[in-house]
Amino acid sequence: MEVSYNFTEPDKHVFNAVMRGNFYNSQRRGFRQTVYETGLPDLTTFQDPKNKTYTPAIDLYYQATLPRKQWLAVNIVGTHIIDDYKHNYIEYSNEFTHPDSEYRYATDGRKYSLIGEGIYDKEFSHLKFTSGIQYTQSYTRNEYTGDTEALTGMHNSNAYLYAQIQGKLIKLDYSLGVGGSRQSFDQDDKGYTYYTFRPVVSLSHPLWKGASLRYNFRITPTLPSLSNLSGIRQQANEIEVNVGNPDLTPYRSYINQFQLNYQISRLTMRFGALYNYRRNPIMGEVHRIDYTEGSYLFEYQVNNQRSLSQFNSNGYLQYQVIPDLLSVSTYVAFSRYISRGNTYNHYYSNWFYNGNINFTKGNWAAFAYIGNRYNSFFGENIYYGESSSGFNVNYRIRDIRLGAGMWYPFQSRGWVGRGRKISDLVKESSTTYIRNNGNMVTLSFSWNFNYGRKHQAGQKKLNNADYDSGVVK
Repeated sequence: MEVSYNFTEPDKHVFNAVMRGNFYNSQRRGFRQTVYETGLPDLTTFQDPKNKTYTPAIDLYYQATLPRKQWLAVNIVGTHIIDDYKHNYIEYSNEFTHPDSEYRYATDGRKYSLIGEGIYDKEFSHLKFTSGIQYTQSYTRNEYTGDTEALTGMHNSNAYLYAQIQGKLIKLDYSLGVGGSRQSFDQDDKGYTYYTFRPVVSLSHPLWKGASLRYNFRITPTLPSLSNLSGIRQQANEIEVNVGNPDLTPYRSYINQFQLNYQISRLTMRFGALYNYRRNPIMGEVHRIDYTEGSYLFEYQVNNQRSLSQFNSNGYLQYQVIPDLLSVSTYVAFSRYISRGNTYNHYYSNWFYNGNINFTKGNWAAFAYIGNRYNSFFGENIYYGESSSGFNVNYRIRDIRLGAGMWYPFQSRGWVGRGRKISDLVKESSTTYIRNNGNMVTLSFSWNFNYGRKHQAGQKKLNNADYDSGVVK
């Protein structure tokens, strides 16, 4: 929910004030699992997580248009995050008469943050100059009760200064940027300060009529999340425990991207290649702890690993079968991942494709699509996307639009999501089905209308927000 006020003088000033509140209340997310382990009786587990979050915020924005093709913008956002999280875990190996084990914990989280950013832009005859600064200050306090008893407090700040020039040199379009950031964390009498360098390069050059080549390079830092930095130790079940890591450090991603564009007559083609190298990324690892009496425990923790390399090549084709009436398109991509951890090496590859048909004539519009899973890999986990398909037809009558369609046609299992852990110590796989999504017919109705005086509000060039509660879940 939000209430906003906007005052605009075209080509002079824009002032925008927003008070918003994001509410999230999930009280029924429980699920049951049956666990099969070789040589042991089957286990039945019940998990019942509940989460309520309230995030009020004030967002103030001001922009001034200055003489000689200049403008200045300032954005200030204050946020308070209130997070109430509970998690119950019960495990049975009999007829549910008495639980073998039970774990309960709750978290009362509070976070206060202030984000301020200013940006200046100036156009010259042959180039444009942009510079800015962003500063974030926050305090997080989380109290854990139940099987985990702890009180954590964290102060953190982030300052980022950047500058960029854009222009054209003969036929070469270029954009060169440089930035530097300083991040600091202070938690439980431990302090950390990190400095990062963030250059950005973008070049584009025409090759021949209808064809151009673009190259992008950037270095992007990634900070550890507040929840991962927490030193909290939470028992997930009888043999699994999640452990925080306050010794995490930020890491950098080095991203190189090429793209060839070509358009002639009815045909549009794009071919791209991307190489993303993450140095010392924050990824998961598993440790087995054996005790003298023969029992054991698996510890799940994130740590700075050695590297993660991703190579992606892709191609897009679109053909206007009947110009402005019927078009078909397809997208094909191949990804290769190399994950090097402190205790593991993994390799993973996958193909992805989709196809679309679009039709428009007068007030009629229709589309159909199909695609396989877009999978990704990180650390020791494979995340499987969804196989998707569907079609839709709609008709517009003035300001009213009527539509009908079907999602996942001829798919009895409906939506299917999967995940796998390929650790040498722990092999896990999970599949989630939403059968009701299969062969689901949809009807849509929309009516766009305006009433009263129209106000031409100026567009914001800065949009900051904070949604990281820092709670371990």
